Amino acid sequence: MLKKLTVLAFIFVFSLSQIAFSQVTETSFEVTLPSGNIVKMTKSQLEELITKPGIGFANVTPSTGLPEDQIAIPLPPELGGGYLLGTPEAIADGMNAVNITVGATAEFVVKSGTRTNTILIILAGIGGLLALILGGGGGGTTTPSSH
Repeated sequence: MLKKLTVLAFIFVFSLSQIAFSQVTETSFEVTLPSGNIVKMTKSQLEELITKPGIGFANVTPSTGLPEDQIAIPLPPELGGGYLLGTPEAIADGMNAVNITVGATAEFVVKSGTRTNTILIILAGIGGLLALILGGGGGGTTTPSSH
């Protein structure tokens, strides 16, 4: 009888641990798109996103520049940093495919004419880092996020 109770108790505890484990969710982090829209994504979603057609990843800003139709989206340090690369259409399709967004379009990712703004923001960030490295003091460039 005691042996049966021990086995039943073990099964009960094991079942509870499986239920608790299955309910653990991965933390998502905010990514600001060139359009100013903010999306939340997990590391797993990002890993899956960069495998989608037309989407790439770079640890640093591409120094040779991007093709005219592509953009670079800075990723927060919590997601490993770097840049998400691709056309606005490919990025929108990829985000929809991995459930970051539902029904996102290129317009959601980047508004018309904001590719230049993205490049300027990236260059301003690099300029701020260079100023700090070269002893420019506490000055730096930040871009406010819109909520």
